[in-house]
Amino acid sequence: VCRGTFEPHHLSVMSWAFATLECKPVRLLEDIDRQACGVSRELSPQNCANLLWGFAKLRQPSAELLPMVAARLESGLLDECKPVEVSDLAYAAAVMGTAGEGSCEPQQAKELLAALATRALPHTCLPRFSSRQLVTLVWAHARLGEQPPQETLDAWRQAMRAAVDQRPLQKADRQSLEASLGKLGETCRGAWIPDTSEPAESEADAVSAA
Repeated sequence: VCRGTFEPHHLSVMSWAFATLECKPVRLLEDIDRQACGVSRELSPQNCANLLWGFAKLRQPSAELLPMVAARLESGLLDECKPVEVSDLAYAAAVMGTAGEGSCEPQQAKELLAALATRALPHTCLPRFSSRQLVTLVWAHARLGEQPPQETLDAWRQAMRAAVDQRPLQKADRQSLEASLGKLGETCRGAWIPDTSEPAESEADAVSAA
């Protein structure tokens, strides 16, 4: 990547596209990492989400990218994050925070996740979260071993029940939710989803704990 050639939007789209295509050009990703950190003040919420999600999906190590994005969000950008961006960032935090050598510190990922969770509260954006986005938030906390406040879990549980009443969870989402809630000491069936709910079989690919 030619230094100074690409704008933040270009860098984030490349990260997202490589991950979507499951293509991992390591040297190019390293250059994207360096350039993104150099234009951090220009990143939008979507740029932040696409960059981190792409690197996490590709398991591309970066010690600087997540702390940089976290600092950018803390500057006031967090309040502009939409549910899809919160979900993608939470996924990335969970993966990058457990990646080990070459990645960010687990505590940095936990702090970012805690900040993101504040966007999924009744007085912020919780009513706009889909069931899958809520599953991702729960899964991310479980993967990082981070227990959300009980009042947050209560709010998520009520939102999930309302969403499931409208449309049952897909099978993979239900399995991910059950496993994640188990790690957090929560009972899924009868609390988060009805005992009688039957998962749909048509849609694949939910959050994976892999």
